[in-house]
Amino acid sequence: MLIIDAKAIPAWNRAVFEDMRKGRLNAVNLICSIWEDFEQSMRRLAELKSLIADNSDILYLVREAGEITREEGRTGVIVGWQNSSGFNDHLPFVGLAAELGLRIVQVAFLTANAAACGANETHDRGLSDFGRDLVEELNAHSIAIDISHLHAQSARDVVAASKAPVFFAQTNPAALNPMKRNKSDEDLRAVVDKGGVVSVASLPPFLGRGDDSSIDDLAQSISYVLNLVGEEGVAIGTDITPGQPRSFYEYVGRDKGFGRELSKFRKLPVLPGLQTFGDYPNLIAALERKKLTASQIERVMGANLHRYFKSVWGA
Repeated sequence: MLIIDAKAIPAWNRAVFEDMRKGRLNAVNLICSIWEDFEQSMRRLAELKSLIADNSDILYLVREAGEITREEGRTGVIVGWQNSSGFNDHLPFVGLAAELGLRIVQVAFLTANAAACGANETHDRGLSDFGRDLVEELNAHSIAIDISHLHAQSARDVVAASKAPVFFAQTNPAALNPMKRNKSDEDLRAVVDKGGVVSVASLPPFLGRGDDSSIDDLAQSISYVLNLVGEEGVAIGTDITPGQPRSFYEYVGRDKGFGRELSKFRKLPVLPGLQTFGDYPNLIAALERKKLTASQIERVMGANLHRYFKSVWGA
Protein backbone atom coordinates (compact mmCIF):
# COMPACT_ATOMS: atom_id res chain seq x y z
CA MET A 1 0.00 0.00 0.00
CA LEU A 2 1.26 3.48 -0.92
CA ILE A 3 1.14 5.77 2.14
CA ILE A 4 1.35 9.52 1.57
CA ASP A 5 0.68 12.08 4.32
CA ALA A 6 -0.41 15.44 2.88
CA LYS A 7 0.86 17.42 5.85
CA ALA A 8 2.91 16.94 9.01
CA ILE A 9 5.05 19.25 11.14
CA PRO A 10 7.32 17.02 13.24
CA ALA A 11 10.59 17.85 14.87
CA TRP A 12 13.43 17.19 12.44
CA ASN A 13 15.72 14.51 13.80
CA ARG A 14 16.90 10.99 13.05
CA ALA A 15 14.49 9.35 15.50
CA VAL A 16 11.49 10.95 13.75
CA PHE A 17 12.83 9.99 10.33
CA GLU A 18 13.33 6.39 11.46
CA ASP A 19 9.76 6.35 12.77
CA MET A 20 8.60 7.27 9.25
CA ARG A 21 10.16 4.04 8.07
CA LYS A 22 8.50 2.15 10.92
CA GLY A 23 5.13 3.38 9.64
CA ARG A 24 6.12 2.48 6.04
CA LEU A 25 5.52 6.08 5.00
CA ASN A 26 6.30 6.53 1.31
CA ALA A 27 6.08 10.33 1.20
CA VAL A 28 5.14 13.25 3.43
CA ASN A 29 4.65 17.00 3.03
CA LEU A 30 7.01 18.47 5.65
CA ILE A 31 6.30 22.11 6.45
CA CYS A 32 9.33 24.40 6.62
CA SER A 33 7.62 27.82 6.63
CA ILE A 34 4.64 29.01 8.67
CA TRP A 35 5.00 32.68 9.69
CA GLU A 36 8.56 33.11 8.42
CA ASP A 37 9.65 35.75 5.88
CA PHE A 38 11.77 34.98 2.81
CA GLU A 39 15.16 34.85 4.53
CA GLN A 40 13.89 32.72 7.41
CA SER A 41 12.03 30.41 5.02
CA MET A 42 15.16 29.94 2.92
CA ARG A 43 17.16 29.09 6.05
CA ARG A 44 14.57 26.49 7.02
CA LEU A 45 14.51 25.07 3.49
CA ALA A 46 18.31 24.86 3.44
CA GLU A 47 18.27 23.11 6.82
CA LEU A 48 15.69 20.58 5.64
CA LYS A 49 17.60 19.82 2.45
CA SER A 50 20.81 19.32 4.45
CA LEU A 51 19.00 16.90 6.76
CA ILE A 52 17.67 14.97 3.76
CA ALA A 53 21.22 14.70 2.41
CA ASP A 54 22.60 13.66 5.80
CA ASN A 55 19.91 10.98 6.13
CA SER A 56 19.86 9.88 2.50
CA ASP A 57 19.78 6.23 3.52
CA ILE A 58 16.17 6.70 4.66
CA LEU A 59 15.07 10.02 3.04
CA TYR A 60 15.03 11.62 -0.41
CA LEU A 61 13.68 14.86 -1.90
CA VAL A 62 10.51 14.60 -4.01
CA ARG A 63 10.22 16.88 -7.03
CA GLU A 64 7.81 14.90 -9.24
CA ALA A 65 5.02 12.47 -8.45
CA GLY A 66 6.77 9.66 -10.31
CA GLU A 67 9.56 9.75 -7.75
CA ILE A 68 7.19 8.57 -5.02
CA THR A 69 7.54 4.80 -4.91
CA ARG A 70 6.55 1.88 -2.75
CA GLU A 71 10.17 0.99 -2.02
CA GLU A 72 10.56 0.00 1.60
CA GLY A 73 13.88 1.66 2.30
CA ARG A 74 13.27 5.44 2.11
CA THR A 75 10.62 8.12 2.64
CA GLY A 76 10.16 10.89 0.09
CA VAL A 77 10.13 14.40 1.57
CA ILE A 78 7.79 16.88 -0.13
CA VAL A 79 8.78 20.44 0.76
CA GLY A 80 5.77 22.54 1.76
CA TRP A 81 4.98 26.00 3.12
CA GLN A 82 1.93 26.62 5.28
CA ASN A 83 1.78 30.27 4.23
CA SER A 84 2.82 32.36 1.22
CA SER A 85 4.44 35.00 3.44
CA GLY A 86 7.78 33.39 2.68
CA PHE A 87 7.73 35.02 -0.77
CA ASN A 88 7.78 38.53 0.78
CA ASP A 89 5.12 39.48 -1.81
CA HIS A 90 7.81 39.23 -4.51
CA LEU A 91 6.52 36.97 -7.27
CA PRO A 92 9.96 36.11 -8.78
CA PHE A 93 10.74 34.30 -5.53
CA VAL A 94 8.08 31.71 -6.44
CA GLY A 95 10.14 30.31 -9.31
CA LEU A 96 13.32 30.45 -7.25
CA ALA A 97 11.75 28.48 -4.41
CA ALA A 98 10.37 25.96 -6.92
CA GLU A 99 13.86 25.41 -8.31
CA LEU A 100 15.06 24.69 -4.76
CA GLY A 101 12.38 22.03 -4.29
CA LEU A 102 9.24 23.77 -2.99
CA ARG A 103 6.22 21.71 -4.13
CA ILE A 104 3.23 22.82 -1.97
CA VAL A 105 2.15 26.28 -0.78
CA GLN A 106 -0.84 27.33 1.31
CA VAL A 107 -2.01 30.75 0.12
CA ALA A 108 -2.60 32.10 3.65
CA PHE A 109 -2.44 30.60 7.12
CA LEU A 110 -4.81 31.62 9.92
CA THR A 111 -4.82 35.38 9.33
CA ALA A 112 -4.70 37.82 6.42
CA ASN A 113 -1.72 38.43 4.19
CA ALA A 114 -1.41 40.34 0.91
CA ALA A 115 -2.97 37.46 -1.03
CA ALA A 116 -6.01 36.31 0.96
CA CYS A 117 -7.62 35.89 4.37
CA GLY A 118 -7.18 33.03 6.79
CA ALA A 119 -10.12 31.56 8.67
CA ASN A 120 -9.36 33.46 11.89
CA GLU A 121 -9.83 36.88 10.29
CA THR A 122 -13.01 38.71 11.36
CA HIS A 123 -13.72 39.84 7.79
CA ASP A 124 -13.08 37.79 4.65
CA ARG A 125 -12.15 40.08 1.77
CA GLY A 126 -11.48 37.17 -0.58
CA LEU A 127 -8.53 36.77 -2.93
CA SER A 128 -6.78 40.07 -3.67
CA ASP A 129 -5.51 41.08 -7.09
CA PHE A 130 -2.01 40.25 -5.89
CA GLY A 131 -3.39 36.92 -4.72
CA ARG A 132 -4.64 36.20 -8.23
CA ASP A 133 -1.16 36.96 -9.57
CA LEU A 134 0.31 34.65 -6.93
CA VAL A 135 -2.04 31.82 -7.90
CA GLU A 136 -1.06 32.29 -11.55
CA GLU A 137 2.64 32.17 -10.60
CA LEU A 138 2.18 29.04 -8.50
CA ASN A 139 0.38 27.41 -11.43
CA ALA A 140 3.19 28.42 -13.79
CA HIS A 141 5.75 26.64 -11.62
CA SER A 142 3.60 23.55 -10.98
CA ILE A 143 3.35 24.15 -7.23
CA ALA A 144 0.33 22.51 -5.60
CA ILE A 145 -1.95 25.05 -3.92
CA ASP A 146 -3.31 24.28 -0.46
CA ILE A 147 -6.41 26.16 0.81
CA SER A 148 -6.84 24.40 4.17
CA HIS A 149 -6.82 27.44 6.46
CA LEU A 150 -8.40 30.01 4.17
CA HIS A 151 -11.63 31.83 4.99
CA ALA A 152 -14.54 30.55 2.91
CA GLN A 153 -14.66 33.27 0.22
CA SER A 154 -10.88 33.40 -0.10
CA ALA A 155 -10.82 29.63 -0.62
CA ARG A 156 -13.61 29.77 -3.22
CA ASP A 157 -11.78 32.53 -5.07
CA VAL A 158 -8.61 30.41 -5.24
CA VAL A 159 -10.57 27.43 -6.56
CA ALA A 160 -12.04 29.65 -9.29
CA ALA A 161 -8.77 31.40 -10.15
CA SER A 162 -6.45 28.41 -10.33
CA LYS A 163 -5.93 26.71 -13.68
CA ALA A 164 -4.69 23.60 -11.87
CA PRO A 165 -6.65 21.64 -9.25
CA VAL A 166 -6.13 22.84 -5.68
CA PHE A 167 -6.46 20.75 -2.54
CA PHE A 168 -6.98 20.65 1.20
CA ALA A 169 -3.76 19.35 2.78
CA GLN A 170 -5.51 18.98 6.16
CA THR A 171 -9.10 19.77 7.04
CA ASN A 172 -12.32 18.25 8.40
CA PRO A 173 -16.03 18.49 7.54
CA ALA A 174 -17.97 21.23 9.29
CA ALA A 175 -21.00 18.92 9.25
CA LEU A 176 -19.34 16.84 12.00
CA ASN A 177 -17.79 19.78 13.88
CA PRO A 178 -18.82 23.34 12.95
CA MET A 179 -15.65 25.04 14.21
CA LYS A 180 -14.58 27.86 11.89
CA ARG A 181 -11.58 26.14 10.32
CA ASN A 182 -13.60 23.15 9.13
CA LYS A 183 -15.20 23.19 5.67
CA SER A 184 -18.76 23.00 4.42
CA ASP A 185 -19.98 20.13 2.26
CA GLU A 186 -20.30 22.59 -0.63
CA ASP A 187 -16.68 23.71 -0.38
CA LEU A 188 -15.38 20.15 -0.04
CA ARG A 189 -17.28 19.12 -3.17
CA ALA A 190 -16.08 22.18 -5.12
CA VAL A 191 -12.43 21.22 -4.67
CA VAL A 192 -12.97 17.60 -5.69
CA ASP A 193 -15.19 18.57 -8.64
CA LYS A 194 -12.18 20.41 -10.12
CA GLY A 195 -9.79 17.49 -9.65
CA GLY A 196 -8.50 18.18 -6.15
CA VAL A 197 -8.57 16.06 -3.01
CA VAL A 198 -9.65 16.53 0.60
CA SER A 199 -6.98 15.37 3.05
CA VAL A 200 -8.56 14.74 6.46
CA ALA A 201 -6.63 15.86 9.54
CA SER A 202 -6.27 13.99 12.83
CA LEU A 203 -6.16 16.85 15.36
CA PRO A 204 -8.84 16.18 18.02
CA PRO A 205 -10.25 19.76 18.19
CA PHE A 206 -11.31 19.44 14.55
CA LEU A 207 -12.95 16.03 14.86
CA GLY A 208 -16.52 15.14 15.75
CA ARG A 209 -16.10 14.91 19.54
CA GLY A 210 -13.51 17.64 19.88
CA ASP A 211 -10.78 17.05 22.45
CA ASP A 212 -12.40 13.74 23.42
CA SER A 213 -12.10 12.32 19.88
CA SER A 214 -10.48 8.96 19.18
CA ILE A 215 -8.96 7.40 16.09
CA ASP A 216 -12.42 6.05 15.29
CA ASP A 217 -13.67 9.65 15.06
CA LEU A 218 -10.94 10.28 12.49
CA ALA A 219 -12.14 7.23 10.56
CA GLN A 220 -15.67 8.62 10.79
CA SER A 221 -14.55 11.94 9.26
CA ILE A 222 -12.77 10.11 6.46
CA SER A 223 -15.82 7.95 5.82
CA TYR A 224 -18.08 11.02 5.79
CA VAL A 225 -15.91 12.82 3.22
CA LEU A 226 -15.62 9.67 1.11
CA ASN A 227 -19.41 9.31 0.98
CA LEU A 228 -19.75 13.03 0.20
CA VAL A 229 -17.20 13.49 -2.60
CA GLY A 230 -16.51 9.95 -3.82
CA GLU A 231 -13.72 7.50 -3.10
CA GLU A 232 -11.25 9.25 -5.44
CA GLY A 233 -11.47 12.55 -3.56
CA VAL A 234 -10.36 11.78 -0.01
CA ALA A 235 -6.88 11.37 1.50
CA ILE A 236 -5.04 11.86 4.79
CA GLY A 237 -3.16 14.93 5.99
CA THR A 238 -2.64 13.99 9.61
CA ASP A 239 -0.98 17.26 10.71
CA ILE A 240 0.80 15.29 13.44
CA THR A 241 3.67 16.96 15.29
CA PRO A 242 5.85 14.26 16.92
CA GLY A 243 8.73 15.62 18.93
CA GLN A 244 7.56 19.25 18.97
CA PRO A 245 7.77 21.15 22.30
CA ARG A 246 4.87 23.12 23.79
CA SER A 247 6.55 26.34 22.58
CA PHE A 248 5.89 25.20 19.00
CA TYR A 249 2.13 25.22 19.58
CA GLU A 250 2.38 28.67 21.13
CA TYR A 251 4.28 29.92 18.08
CA VAL A 252 1.83 28.44 15.59
CA GLY A 253 -1.18 29.63 17.59
CA ARG A 254 -0.30 33.34 17.55
CA ASP A 255 -0.57 35.75 14.64
CA LYS A 256 2.85 35.96 12.95
CA GLY A 257 4.13 33.73 15.75
CA PHE A 258 3.98 36.36 18.49
CA GLY A 259 0.77 38.42 18.08
CA ARG A 260 -2.83 37.86 19.10
CA GLU A 261 -3.82 34.41 20.24
CA LEU A 262 -5.50 32.39 17.48
CA SER A 263 -5.65 28.89 18.98
CA LYS A 264 -5.78 27.95 22.62
CA PHE A 265 -5.76 24.23 23.29
CA ARG A 266 -7.18 22.79 26.52
CA LYS A 267 -4.58 20.09 26.02
CA LEU A 268 -2.03 19.38 23.31
CA PRO A 269 -3.82 18.40 20.06
CA VAL A 270 -2.60 14.81 19.87
CA LEU A 271 -4.94 12.00 18.86
CA PRO A 272 -4.62 8.79 20.91
CA GLY A 273 -3.50 6.02 18.59
CA LEU A 274 -2.04 8.37 15.95
CA GLN A 275 0.71 10.28 17.69
CA THR A 276 3.69 9.27 15.55
CA PHE A 277 4.39 8.13 12.01
CA GLY A 278 4.71 4.58 13.27
CA ASP A 279 0.99 4.59 14.12
CA TYR A 280 -0.40 4.43 10.57
CA PRO A 281 -1.40 0.76 11.02
CA ASN A 282 -3.82 1.94 13.74
CA LEU A 283 -5.54 4.23 11.23
CA ILE A 284 -5.79 1.45 8.67
CA ALA A 285 -7.40 -0.77 11.33
CA ALA A 286 -9.88 2.00 12.20
CA LEU A 287 -10.83 2.37 8.54
CA GLU A 288 -11.40 -1.37 8.37
CA ARG A 289 -13.72 -1.08 11.37
CA LYS A 290 -15.67 1.54 9.39
CA LYS A 291 -16.14 -1.14 6.68
CA LEU A 292 -14.10 0.63 4.02
CA THR A 293 -13.00 -1.79 1.33
CA ALA A 294 -9.34 -2.61 0.71
CA SER A 295 -9.46 -0.55 -2.50
CA GLN A 296 -10.96 2.46 -0.69
CA ILE A 297 -8.34 2.27 2.05
CA GLU A 298 -5.56 2.19 -0.55
CA ARG A 299 -7.00 5.32 -2.16
CA VAL A 300 -7.31 7.13 1.16
CA MET A 301 -3.84 6.21 2.39
CA GLY A 302 -1.98 7.40 -0.69
CA ALA A 303 -3.30 6.55 -4.15
CA ASN A 304 -5.57 9.61 -4.39
CA LEU A 305 -2.83 12.03 -3.38
CA HIS A 306 -0.44 10.38 -5.82
CA ARG A 307 -2.94 10.91 -8.63
CA TYR A 308 -3.49 14.52 -7.57
CA PHE A 309 0.23 15.31 -7.44
CA LYS A 310 0.68 13.80 -10.91
CA SER A 311 -1.97 16.18 -12.22
CA VAL A 312 -0.13 19.21 -10.80
CA TRP A 313 3.56 18.31 -10.87
CA GLY A 314 3.68 15.85 -13.72
CA ALA A 315 4.76 12.22 -13.58
